[in-house]
Parts: sequence; structure tokens; C-alpha cells
Amino acid sequence: LERGWTLSEAVDEAKYASNLYWVDTIHISQHFSKLQPWQRINHFPGMSELARKSRMARNLARMEKAFPKEYKFHPKTWVLPDDMTSFKTN
Repeated sequence: LERGWTLSEAVDEAKYASNLYWVDTIHISQHFSKLQPWQRINHFPGMSELARKSRMARNLARMEKAFPKEYKFHPKTWVLPDDMTSFKTN
């Protein structure tokens, strides 16, 4: 690869010697505990709270309830089927 990098697809603990660890799965929490201080990963703990639309909508609704003036910047959002009643009435 460019810049002299090598690509390793091994997942066993002996192969955790890279500088950058790219994770492309939804189950990434087990990787964080194996990282060394000098290693970097393409995610951060709790990232799914922002990256998944349904969780982002719930977090925004929670914050809007706590801080109504500050959180009026996003459109009304429903997470279906949980919010179906509210969705039908609006």
C-alpha cells in the first residue's frame, strides 16, 4: 500500500500491533480494551448513539425536553413503530 503501510486482516490478539485499527462491524466495544495508548481506531465509545438515526432521534428528543429553547434546531422526528401514535396525530 501507499506510504509503506501493510494491510492485515487478522483478528487475533497477536496482530494488534498496528498504529491504526479500522473496524467495520457493529460490535466494536471489545476492540477498545485491547488498544494500546499509541493506537487509533476509527470509532469512539458511544458512537452508535450518534451514528444510528433512531438513537440520535431519541437523544435529540431527550435534550429538547430538558432544554427546549436550545434544541429547536432539528425537525420533528419519529422512531417507528414506537412513535406511531404521535406520528399519526401530527
